[in-house]
Amino acid sequence: MLKILLKSEEAFEQTSICEPYHNSPRRTYEDLIFHEDEMRLSKDVMDYVPQLRLILAKYLGIDDPRDLPSEQVIFEMFGKVKCNSYGILDDDLITCGVGLYLNASVFDHSCRPNACQIFDGARIYIRATEDIADFSEVRISYIDRFAPLKQRQDHIFEGYFFTCTCSSCSNPSKDAEMFALRCANPKCDHGIPCDQRAYLPCSACQTSLAPEVADATLLTVANFSKTLDEIAKKAGDLVEMRAAAATVERSLHPMNPLLASLYSTLGRVMPPTDENAEEFFGKAADIYRHWLPSPAVDPLMGWTCLEAAYESRSGDPAPSRRYLVEAQQILHITHGPDHPLCRKLPRF
Repeated sequence: MLKILLKSEEAFEQTSICEPYHNSPRRTYEDLIFHEDEMRLSKDVMDYVPQLRLILAKYLGIDDPRDLPSEQVIFEMFGKVKCNSYGILDDDLITCGVGLYLNASVFDHSCRPNACQIFDGARIYIRATEDIADFSEVRISYIDRFAPLKQRQDHIFEGYFFTCTCSSCSNPSKDAEMFALRCANPKCDHGIPCDQRAYLPCSACQTSLAPEVADATLLTVANFSKTLDEIAKKAGDLVEMRAAAATVERSLHPMNPLLASLYSTLGRVMPPTDENAEEFFGKAADIYRHWLPSPAVDPLMGWTCLEAAYESRSGDPAPSRRYLVEAQQILHITHGPDHPLCRKLPRF
C-alpha cells in the first residue's frame, strides 16, 4: 500500500498497467475488485482501517493525517490488496513475500483447481494442470486445498471475504469421508466420516468409536493446524515428537490428507542423517496421489516426490529414481521445463 500511495494518481495509472491477456484490454489498478459489502460487515476490518491510515502517515513522514487520502480511499486500497494479492512462494512452497499482480488477479478460486500459480523469484506464472476448454474456466486455489471444509471456508472468508461454492465445498458429506477417522476395529480399513457419522457404527464392520474418542478425534481434525504446530515445536526431542505424531496417526484414517501434512512436517524437521525422512515424504506422496485426479499433477505433489528422492538414505537408488522421475513429470507441467527448479533436476 505504501508503493501505491507513493505514486501520484497520474503516475500510478501510467505505470501500473499490464499487457492484454487473452485478447482482453490492458488492466490497471482500477480494475481490481473486492468484496466491499462483506468487508464492511467485519468489525475487525472497519476498526483497522483508521489505524492503517495513521500507520501509513507515520511511514510517509506526514504529520497531519488530513494530508492523506480519506478513510474511504484507504479502505478501498486495503480491500483491493487483501482480496487480490498472492503469497509469493519459494521453491520449497514456503511463503516469502506478498505480491499484487494485475493480470493474475482475474483468476477465480476453486478447491478443485485446474491450474496453479508458480513463482520464479517475484515473477508469477499461472499454468494449467489439466486440459481446459475455455479461458473463463481457469481456476486456481487461493488456499490449502487439502484442508477440511470448515477450515477452507474460514480461510477463504477471512482472507478474501467470499464463500466458496466449488464442487468440493458443495458436497460436505464427501468432504467428511475424505478427512476420515480411523475405525475402532484394527482389522477394518474403512474410514469413519468426520461428521455426525463418527458417532454411528462403521458402515463396513459395524464397530463404533467410543463417544469420547469420537469427540477427541473430531477436535483433532478441527484444530489440526494447532496440533501440527505443537508437534513441529518438539523437533528438538525426536522421541517426544514421534510419540505425539503417533497419537495423531492412531486417530486418523491412513489416507486422511491431514496425515500428508503431518508427514511433510516430520520430513522437514528430521535431522539430515535420519533415514525416516524419505519414508515420511513417501507416505505424504501416497496420500496426495490417492486423492488427486490421475495423473496427480499438483505442485505440492511434485515437491513431495522431490523431497522423498533427495532424502533417500536406504542405499537403494531405485526408490529415489522413481520419485525423481515422478517429480520431473509433475514439475515439468506445473512449473515448466525452463523453471530454475526443473533445470536443476537430473535428466532421465
